Amino acid sequence: MISLRTLSSLIFLLICILTLAEVFIFLPNSTEITATLICIFVAIEFTKIPLPQQISGLILVVISIICGLVSEEWRSIILDGLARTSIFLVLFFAVTWLQFPVNDSPSLKATRDHITSRDPRKRFLYLAFGVHALGSILNIAGLSLLTKVVKDAKNIEVKRRLSISLMLGFASVSCWSPFFIGMIVVLMALPGLKWLDFAVYGFLMSVFMILGASYFDRIVHAKQKVNNEPNRVTKFSTIILIKSFSILLLLISITLSVVEIFQVNIPIALTIVAPPFSLIWFAQQKIGKLKIFSASTKLVRMTITDLPRLRNEALVFGAANMFGLGIASVLPQEDLSQTINTVFPWADVKIILIIITMILLSALGLHPVITVISISTIFPPHLIGIDKIIIALTFLGCWGLSTSMSPFSGTTLFMSRVTDTPPHQIGWYWMPILALPSTIIVAIFVIGLRNIIF
Repeated sequence: MISLRTLSSLIFLLICILTLAEVFIFLPNSTEITATLICIFVAIEFTKIPLPQQISGLILVVISIICGLVSEEWRSIILDGLARTSIFLVLFFAVTWLQFPVNDSPSLKATRDHITSRDPRKRFLYLAFGVHALGSILNIAGLSLLTKVVKDAKNIEVKRRLSISLMLGFASVSCWSPFFIGMIVVLMALPGLKWLDFAVYGFLMSVFMILGASYFDRIVHAKQKVNNEPNRVTKFSTIILIKSFSILLLLISITLSVVEIFQVNIPIALTIVAPPFSLIWFAQQKIGKLKIFSASTKLVRMTITDLPRLRNEALVFGAANMFGLGIASVLPQEDLSQTINTVFPWADVKIILIIITMILLSALGLHPVITVISISTIFPPHLIGIDKIIIALTFLGCWGLSTSMSPFSGTTLFMSRVTDTPPHQIGWYWMPILALPSTIIVAIFVIGLRNIIF
């Protein structure tokens, strides 16, 4: 008899296949089928979802249905909300394929050892930029690769500072990387906007965030001992560096080529590219250890078996999309936007309010996907008098910082497992000391950009 874990793995796989197929061919009733499969997947995995996510997800779903009953659009809110979720699930699916070859890659391991063996006085900066570069393409797999330095740290203060460095470096990737879920959410929340419209601005903002956090860290800990642990110098060659960046550049170039050739969005393109790319990469690593077929079979089995762990994402993103549609169906956008414009006629003040709202709500446990979808739905940029690019950069600058300060986000929960530290301690005690200065940098950068260019 098939186990529930196997069943949920197969259901998630079918969701991804349907989402990918309907991009190229017409599938009758695909919206209804996809929505039903997502509901079944969440129902099977619901008891394994952490209680805070269960509660917040159910509350959002109930509010969405109530709004739907009031507006008499409940059916479209449920179906369209869940169907929209599938595009995010395929991105998580693609990243899941990449994590296994990343962790076994000799060149990436050597790169990791080089980054983590730097001068302790500069290790915060090296780690932040290292995870930023790797995470920008490999997503959570890039963060996972560098967590070894945190696991090896024996001093709690060293572990805390290294963890903050990794989380801030990883969080700032959301400012510009097309492979980050925050970018996909923002592009979908602000129709008509393209990644290339603001990618350069986002990259510059992320660099300022890392440099600012590193400088502030050195000021805060100026009188403390830099490190109680020996500096482990590792050999590193230009060949290894070239190999590492060749892998990353090959992945991103193939993915962007698929985007241009087939005119699809980035999650779909990465879903097309990631499985075969990962299979070839993994099989190449196992030459001499396993036969190609055996290596490929092993990777497929590990990836599919790992899909049920995406249960949290399926619930949170599904509920958030339903909530956004539900609120939009009952609230008069023009009237609310006019009220905001009357009370706060200054665009810069509105930007600050968005930043404060995102950070506070995330710290209280609300995932930024809910905040982004809600704000963009209730207060569209054109109605509050702010350029879409500025709103996008505001959302993206706060996205990573919000998830870092939330005790319920995937990033914080992941680092909690790595450091063996309660997630609320990481989100509420470790991160604010450097995340808040980074938030100020985001505000200054976005407001400055609006006044100078937009």
